[in-house]
Amino acid sequence: MKQFLTLFKFQFRSQYGISLLKSSLFSEQKKPLKVIGLALIILVAFSEMIGLYTFVMWKVFETAKTLEIPEITLTFGALLAGAFILIFGTFYILSGIFFAKDTEFLSVLPVKQQIVFASKFVLVMIGEYPFVLAMLAPPVLIYGIFMNCGPLFYLGAILCGLILPIIPLAIAAFFSLLLMKLISKLKRRDLFVSIVGIVAFVGIFLANNLLISKFTSTGEGAIADRILDTIRGLVDTVGRAFPPSIWFTRILTANPFEVFLNSLYLVGASAVALIVVLFLASFIYQKGAQSQLESAKTTSKKKLRYETSSPVLAVFITEFRMILRTPIYALNSFAGWVMGPLVILMPTFSGAFKDPELKAMIETVQGSNKALSFLVITGLLVFFSLVNPAPSSSISREGSGFWLLRSSPILPRTYVLGKLLSGSLISIGAILIAGVTLLVVSGLDVSIILVSIGCALLISYPVATAGILIDVIRPKLVWTNPQEVIKQNLNVVFAMLAGLLIAGVLGLAGYLMINADLNYYLIVSVIILLTLFIGIALQTILFRLADRKFG
Repeated sequence: MKQFLTLFKFQFRSQYGISLLKSSLFSEQKKPLKVIGLALIILVAFSEMIGLYTFVMWKVFETAKTLEIPEITLTFGALLAGAFILIFGTFYILSGIFFAKDTEFLSVLPVKQQIVFASKFVLVMIGEYPFVLAMLAPPVLIYGIFMNCGPLFYLGAILCGLILPIIPLAIAAFFSLLLMKLISKLKRRDLFVSIVGIVAFVGIFLANNLLISKFTSTGEGAIADRILDTIRGLVDTVGRAFPPSIWFTRILTANPFEVFLNSLYLVGASAVALIVVLFLASFIYQKGAQSQLESAKTTSKKKLRYETSSPVLAVFITEFRMILRTPIYALNSFAGWVMGPLVILMPTFSGAFKDPELKAMIETVQGSNKALSFLVITGLLVFFSLVNPAPSSSISREGSGFWLLRSSPILPRTYVLGKLLSGSLISIGAILIAGVTLLVVSGLDVSIILVSIGCALLISYPVATAGILIDVIRPKLVWTNPQEVIKQNLNVVFAMLAGLLIAGVLGLAGYLMINADLNYYLIVSVIILLTLFIGIALQTILFRLADRKFG
């Protein structure tokens, strides 16, 4: 226990310590007001998401209260929190435990590997608590306020919230340990992790959408009866799939005996899950973690080739390979490739495209205002390029090896252009995949979709340019594991906001031209010209800034 506390204290201080906070606020390169301002921007950016989630929970509570089962609001909140922790906790465990930069240092300490794993596990769990708070606070406050609950209700919610992440994180850790055990024997282990992560993302998304389609599907009988039957069925399913959500609800709403019984269930199951994972880690963790520091063996003999190539192409290939070989980079950068078709297929799963009223409305809009359809489709496709963090983290990913940029025998603008093209290619792929999916399943006007795809591809270039420009201005070069540079990098958030600004300017221009009753082809032409102007202007600024800053 003493070794665990010492190791945990060391890791906690290195990641969340006061000295780190002081360094961030009062170092020579940083100013307190600047850091506080950035934090406020992030808070404002995510407040809209929390507000939307709170509104959804309120609607769930209203419906559930009408059906005399208001406690279902707490169940849904706990279920969503558990799902969130399970999905993102898996990524955090892989990056923070297995792909961390201190793995090599910790492996040589005279400490048992399960103790090292346990300290890292608790550190990941602490990082999950802000998300647990964001997911549980709205349903707990809504239920507590409108059901006139006392202080014990809120105290119980806090205690349950502290325990709730253990089981989903233990499940994530269990599968991560098995995955590391498997890939330690593979040659292309990083590619395998990336593929598994993408497949898991698709599976979870499809399961969630199937749940939604079941809830929204039409059928016979009164809608209240249908909703009631669906909710009861979901509660029964949830109770089997994720029992902690039911235990959480009963602890806060049931009689004293059931509160005591379900508290034992929650605490006991969490303890068992933690013990099983630590036992498994005692003989798997170290080998799996150290395998990430080793190069895969190869028996093939390749003949050395000496040839010249374009510097831009060389940087492009190197950058693309770096993204593919690092699972956390690949999972985030290529998320748009998966997200696009899945979002577009959602109406198909729910049967919306087969609804005659919706089809009639779409045909009316397309026939009366092609320009409006063009703007909406283009905006949807551009969105899938905004979620690509590759351009806005391209310089930051160099980390401690950034000095190579200054010593390389190529112009900084050439180096930046190679990275820009690499990030743009990922955005182009996301747009094309989503556009083709829309062509196949939507039944919309083919000519409008094709024009929208072309314009979205053009818009993706200034969006990517703005992202890498932000990263050139303020690169995040100090980080301990790849997760920080892709998941905890403010440049990624600022790049998304910049992309939204570019898309908003173009959308506003299109909207004003529609109100002016201009010709459809003229509107498309103006949008294209504005996109080219913005792209050229941003590229010029990017090249000049790169030459001046890195030259």
